[in-house]
Amino acid sequence: MREIDLHCIKESYNFLCTTRGKDIQDFLKYLHFRLKMTISEKKTELVNLKRTKINFLGFGLVLEKPRKEPGRKRAYFVGKAYPRRDRMDQKVKELCQEIRGLIYCSTTNDMAAKIHLINQKIIGITSYYKVSICSDAFRRMDYQLNRSAYYTWKKLRCPKTEKGKILLAELCNLKHRHSNSTEKTFGIRVEGLWYGITKASLTRSTYEQKPFYQEMTPYTKCGRQAYKYYQEKYETALKDIQSINSETQIRLSSRSRTKYNFLYYINREQAYIRDKNTCQRCNVNLISSNVQAHCHHINSRRALGNINDKQNLIWLCENCHKREHKKTKRKNII
Repeated sequence: MREIDLHCIKESYNFLCTTRGKDIQDFLKYLHFRLKMTISEKKTELVNLKRTKINFLGFGLVLEKPRKEPGRKRAYFVGKAYPRRDRMDQKVKELCQEIRGLIYCSTTNDMAAKIHLINQKIIGITSYYKVSICSDAFRRMDYQLNRSAYYTWKKLRCPKTEKGKILLAELCNLKHRHSNSTEKTFGIRVEGLWYGITKASLTRSTYEQKPFYQEMTPYTKCGRQAYKYYQEKYETALKDIQSINSETQIRLSSRSRTKYNFLYYINREQAYIRDKNTCQRCNVNLISSNVQAHCHHINSRRALGNINDKQNLIWLCENCHKREHKKTKRKNII
């Protein structure tokens, strides 16, 4: 909000304060009669952002001077958004309770399913707040989650809890997110593979001073080009893609004696990232086109030990998947 001019007139012991009230009244009339909008006194708050931070949709908004840079002479204010600490702490507290609940899981697959759900929530929270100045908030979130995991693994394993830590790059889950990381986290071994908790700080901030272009509209050629550029620039990063597996699939995979076992669900996620969300036959985008996606075994006659290798799995749309199975039926008949 822009500051309103205030003039004080002193007459003996009386003070008369005048403001630009006429301009404000004209603006309110414009909203009411031209735009048919009424301002509710209960829901409206007038705040000077240079002095007071306001809360909006989980973010704290404030006007501050930008960082000093060489060659910058003009002193002006920019709007900055920060994650609300109370909202973040509330979400992190719920995640810490779920991490402490891992000690009540009966099997390793149940524990892996619980970790899978925790990771999905971590990625969801960071994807929401990444449009703000969030690096410090994510590091604080990692510290709190790591502390809860430390005491949980201490009860699960032994007093030497550091043995429960594993490099993020060695985890079998969310390989696209952890591939280049050198940090460590707590994990469990499931069928010879390490399954662990992800880090919030792996999600990078996408904050910008001017995140929206005012002329971006579908009614003009310039606006459509700006929208296309905006979509390409802010395309979802590979690290922020949610897992395609569900908690139930991870939990029930241990009981499967068919080819749809735990290794299948781990490798099909990596194959999905490798295929870049597209059908490997018709190149249809499996997300934007709203088609049903299927993970297909190229050679279904392999032994159970290597049938679920990543090289043997591809992603197809529903029509291409039906054609592939018709081909295999004809070969079997011949």
